[in-house]
Amino acid sequence: MKKLLLGSLGALLAVGALNTALAQTGGVLTQPITLTVDCSRGQTVSAALGRLWTIPMPIPVVISIRGTCNEFVTISRDNVTLHGDPSAAITAPNGGSDLVVVNADGVTLENLTLTGGNYGVRNNHVLNLAINNSVIQGSQSDGVHVLIGDTRLVGSTIQNAGGYGIYAVRGGTVAVTVNSHVLSSAGAGVYGVQHAAFTIFGSTISDNGSHGVFLDAASQGSIINSTIANNGRDPNQGGDGIHVYQSQATITSGSNIVNNRQDGIGVIGGSVATIDNSNVQGNGHHGVDGYLAPAIVMHADTISGNGFANHDGMGIYCVINCTLQIGGSTISGNAVTGINLAIGSSLYFEEPKTNGTGNGGADLWCGDASTHVTNLGSFIGTSPTCTPF
Repeated sequence: MKKLLLGSLGALLAVGALNTALAQTGGVLTQPITLTVDCSRGQTVSAALGRLWTIPMPIPVVISIRGTCNEFVTISRDNVTLHGDPSAAITAPNGGSDLVVVNADGVTLENLTLTGGNYGVRNNHVLNLAINNSVIQGSQSDGVHVLIGDTRLVGSTIQNAGGYGIYAVRGGTVAVTVNSHVLSSAGAGVYGVQHAAFTIFGSTISDNGSHGVFLDAASQGSIINSTIANNGRDPNQGGDGIHVYQSQATITSGSNIVNNRQDGIGVIGGSVATIDNSNVQGNGHHGVDGYLAPAIVMHADTISGNGFANHDGMGIYCVINCTLQIGGSTISGNAVTGINLAIGSSLYFEEPKTNGTGNGGADLWCGDASTHVTNLGSFIGTSPTCTPF
């Protein structure tokens, strides 16, 4: 009886808040309805969400949360914001379910610390999920899991996920922006598969067990003014800073791809990559690895100090029908060759000239007669086995 009375009272309060707001605006609501949940008093987010049937669509609702709630949360109404006041936490009771499941459009999670669960946040086919100034941590599997829908992170951190930091599949889109961080995941920091699309802007992907960014099976990624560093921390997995397989990537605007266990950027299996105004430095194996018919275009990049983990890496390794175009770049201080071409690969140098001097071996090496170099005069460095095509 007590629970029924409390539920009825909550519904009446919600209706009362709505009626008051309508009266104050002459019947036209201009501000969202706000409900308060005080976790320290035994109130729950789920109970507040259960009262939203009293508020007609499309009126937006803000659930203002105080303290720490121990519960699983499912959001099935459009235009709902969970807001920490000024910050709050939701912790999974166990790992058996996803912590926050979003089944509705226009949802915002802000000023929250979300800990545990199978997935930390699960986006089920929904548009306009925003995660602002929040921390998602300690999930058993993925920190954020996006199926088909769209998710945008601003100033948020995803850390210590037991699977991927962020996973997007079947056309799911994710933006990681404004000083967001994805770190210390057991698998890749960011993984997109089956036509997924990522934008990473002004953010850091670091210290993950496998690849920092993994684009797979016709996915796309734009990495803009971001740092991809120290990935491949698990020696049983290894990993590249950015790994592009049968997909497309653009890396630009002062991005730093540094100190990853294996390649800085791997472009594999017919993938296409544009690398502009970026720094690829100190990676354990090759700086840029183009393998099995990729197309790579590079402008104004610095590729240096790569390949010293096993003393066998190149600045750029381009083999098996690899197509490479370079202009105005610096390729120096790499363990073996600056640029290595082999097995039907081709390289076009464009102006301004690329400086390839100061590597451990030849600055440019052509491994066989099937390799082609065009405009060799726009390259500065040793090239004992390459002739102009």
